Amino acid sequence: MAVISKIRQNVGLLVFVIAIAILCFLLMDVFSGPGAQGPQAINAGTVNGQELNYQTYQDRVTQAINNETRANPNMTEQRRLQVSEQTWNNYVKEILAKQEYDKLGINVQTDEVMGLLTGDNPHPEIKNTPTFQDPETKQFDPERVRQYVRSLDSDEPQAQSQRRQWNLFVDYLKKDQARKKYNSLIKKAVYVPTWYAEQSNVNTGKKVDIDYVMVPYSNVEDSEVSFSDTDLRAHLTSHAGEFKQEAASDIEYVAFPVEASETDRQNVEMEINSRLDEFRTTKDDSVFVKLYSDGAFNNGYLKKAQLPTERKDEVMSAAVGQVQGPFLEGSSYKAYKVLGRTTVPDSVKCSHILRRVAPGTDDTAVKKTIDSLYNAIVAGGDFEELAVNFSEDKSNAENGGDLGWTKPGRMVKPFNDAIFYQAKPGEVTKVKTQFGWHIVKVYENGGNSPAVKVAFLQKDILPSTETNRNIYGQANEFAGRNNSLDAFRSAAEQQGLSLQAAPNLNQSTLNIPGIGANNDIASWAFSKNVGAVSNVFVMDDKCVVAVVTKKRQAGTPTLDDVRTRLESAVIKEKKAEKLKGQISGNDLNAIASSFGQEVQSASGISFDGGSSLGREPQVQAVAVNMGADQVSGPIAGEKGVYVIRTTSVTDAPATSDYTTVKNRVANTMRSRVDFGAMEAIRKASDVQDERYKLKSF
Repeated sequence: MAVISKIRQNVGLLVFVIAIAILCFLLMDVFSGPGAQGPQAINAGTVNGQELNYQTYQDRVTQAINNETRANPNMTEQRRLQVSEQTWNNYVKEILAKQEYDKLGINVQTDEVMGLLTGDNPHPEIKNTPTFQDPETKQFDPERVRQYVRSLDSDEPQAQSQRRQWNLFVDYLKKDQARKKYNSLIKKAVYVPTWYAEQSNVNTGKKVDIDYVMVPYSNVEDSEVSFSDTDLRAHLTSHAGEFKQEAASDIEYVAFPVEASETDRQNVEMEINSRLDEFRTTKDDSVFVKLYSDGAFNNGYLKKAQLPTERKDEVMSAAVGQVQGPFLEGSSYKAYKVLGRTTVPDSVKCSHILRRVAPGTDDTAVKKTIDSLYNAIVAGGDFEELAVNFSEDKSNAENGGDLGWTKPGRMVKPFNDAIFYQAKPGEVTKVKTQFGWHIVKVYENGGNSPAVKVAFLQKDILPSTETNRNIYGQANEFAGRNNSLDAFRSAAEQQGLSLQAAPNLNQSTLNIPGIGANNDIASWAFSKNVGAVSNVFVMDDKCVVAVVTKKRQAGTPTLDDVRTRLESAVIKEKKAEKLKGQISGNDLNAIASSFGQEVQSASGISFDGGSSLGREPQVQAVAVNMGADQVSGPIAGEKGVYVIRTTSVTDAPATSDYTTVKNRVANTMRSRVDFGAMEAIRKASDVQDERYKLKSF
């Protein structure tokens, strides 16, 4: 009672303390969260010192994934990670572009945007959009653009959504126009001096025919040459550009497979058995399957080969209404009930008229058009003529919408069901698919086969919550007990766990050998030092614990980082030296005979072009600088050591006017601008990707 009395006396103070605590919690969330806009707002990285806001990046990722999901509802984790990475790269490029445009004063004015939308030379994206074309002439009509923009001036939810999409599109047009201006400046700055054109003319125009002997490096066993770390270090120094590396980490990991236990199997068997009586008596099999089965209900008739079971003969002969099973098939228990029998065509000859519907948009207007066309056909209208004039499937519209003969399963499911299970020869029907609304006409069936409609009750044997908890517990105990590299490796060996290696993981690695699509492990490894042991990473089918085994610094690698590559290169160099020392004289036949080789020929060799030699730049460079009927010394090539004799030398066509050559070279350079300019800017810029720091592990 004394305590309660004390609380009552100080209730005001208590309320004040609680209020302050709540306020501090809220302020902490505001100023420290990823979307914070206050002094401690979090950034995902920097571009030439300019910070990239994390929340802006996340918003873009969300939008990009939503857009991708509308077009690809079954998006994989690998694809999701790719979309996130593409969004980051686009964000970086956008900042880099703006920095460059600002330096040069490049901008896009309002009147330019209007010209792109409704001017005499509209942007191709606008010009080629059917909504903005005259339905009769198929020509661009700027007034339709203006009407569309006016229609967005509404408070209706659909109009607001369309307005947002339109604003994004206009923003894209402005960025695209600025990019074209920037690239145009670069292209106009391209200049090819006469000396460069002369050399280019020689590089492409001078042709050499040769006879040659090639002694392959395989003639020398690896054990016949020796080298030291000094040799490796010398090669690394002289070829440093070939061995540049990004900062990365190597890891080793152990995986704890999450697999269903025997108890899980028994529970699934009991569950499916408990549903059998209801399965036998239900009047609505499709609803029952949707409620209780792990497999989908197929409302179509299936031929024997299409049945999703190994017991195809049994199903084809089972009585209608009879329930069979359950039986174990793969990792599932199954029971089935035959609902009906019929015959279905082996193939169908059909045509269609398509009116497209963009994903996520209202189809009312399109459906109205389809209904009008359907009524016209039913009233005696010419299907083929209407397809030519109104179908938006340009691959067959000119042929009256003719799709030819098709077999079951080749078309998307709604279309497939319409032509094989619903429409009879001579009939016309309407069907909606992911592409839009179709009017379909079936002309002829080719052959018939028996088919059954079957309801499958399927229960997959999956790890239960308890099994998942047990496996996670094992992985968590392993991580907690073995918190150093030596302890990690020793425990893995003692417990018989397979130790897997995954080298060269940087913060952008999206796929890890043996694990698959995953970026969290790479981000964790990139942020940790050698010997760090991770917490448990939970995958769909396994729990993973990793340890960092090595850190690779950006720039020139250490000897051990690239030892295997260096050894291969140095061994080839040593073999070349050995073979060169064994080759003497300039008689190709004698050289070929002494090494068990043959004299071969190659024609049309040029400095810049290819040849029947394959990729042998050293040999090509020597050949084009030799005179006729000369023999070279030994040349270390890609596949072996060569000795060549020129049999014919054709000089580049002589000319005093290099205008054509200059134009060709300049056009080649300009063609690289659209795709190469921004990449060159990025390589020359300081881009810091710090997204990995924002993840919690």
